[in-house]
Amino acid sequence: MRTHTLLLCLGLLVAAGVSASAQSTADEYYKQAADLYKAEKDDDALKAVNRAIEMGPRMAVAYELRGKIEFVKEHDDDAIADFNKAIELDPKRTDSWGRRGSAKWWKKDKTGALADLNMAVKLGSTDPDVYMRRGLIYTDDLRDHIKAVKDFAVVKKLTPKDPLAWFNSGIAYERMKNYRAALGEFDKQVEMAPTESTAWGERGHEESLLNMPDAAIRDLTKATELDQKSPRYWNGLAWAYHLKGDHDNTLRYAARALEIDPTNANALETRANGLAGKGRFDEALTDWAEAIKLDPKNADFYKNRAVVYRAMKKPDLAKADEATYHRLAKTER
Repeated sequence: MRTHTLLLCLGLLVAAGVSASAQSTADEYYKQAADLYKAEKDDDALKAVNRAIEMGPRMAVAYELRGKIEFVKEHDDDAIADFNKAIELDPKRTDSWGRRGSAKWWKKDKTGALADLNMAVKLGSTDPDVYMRRGLIYTDDLRDHIKAVKDFAVVKKLTPKDPLAWFNSGIAYERMKNYRAALGEFDKQVEMAPTESTAWGERGHEESLLNMPDAAIRDLTKATELDQKSPRYWNGLAWAYHLKGDHDNTLRYAARALEIDPTNANALETRANGLAGKGRFDEALTDWAEAIKLDPKNADFYKNRAVVYRAMKKPDLAKADEATYHRLAKTER
């Protein structure tokens, strides 16, 4: 069940071709439905808004409200149909454009979602969900992280106490390789949501990327305390110890990650580094081979394996891995 996040428009429209008494009754049903929706009594709200539409079949606000109820109930096709009708009756219904965009986002129609969200913004939407969804499309699908950061900044302004906005902004900055800015966003998330494992875990990840292993170990230890089933955080902790040259703890925590997810390519690669650090090169190469099989486009895997091939006096294999690393790294940029 989704949350009730969009504001209702309580200004009622008199529908053309409907008698004054029928419209008055429709308005009453709509107001009742709106109150029930705000109280999160969605089934009762749906019954009331259905009666409003029966009495006033050209009330755009009623179709919009029913669409919102269907959206909260995760009935996306029904929601889209109602938003279509609301927009047909009143093309300037900002919430209908925004929520239809969100429904399309859930249906993985990112192109349609972006078009609707853009229209909602053009019409002056102040709904944070519009900017959050659009920001996610920019960073996850279009790789336009600068636009994503701008949208998440709007969300932070509209809902300054929403830690998710800071989290998403941090992820976008990380994808821009602006790790210092990402760290600042996760600092704020930790401050706002100190019981969320993601806040500590992602901050720890940035600290590792900034070569701050002691800080990373502190934060990732906290993340594993809050979420003991996340292979990402156990592996992150292992990698932080790897940065300190502590091979025993690298292997210890990589093993914890692999207990949870034996096919975690990053954890296999971390364990490979720990094994290599202890001179157990053949075992390390086995892990790297499996990691690369699982994630063949991860440039860092080849770069790190090349270092081991150099240590093993196998320059031809090292050169091959280095060439693959440079090719993949260029593609990533």
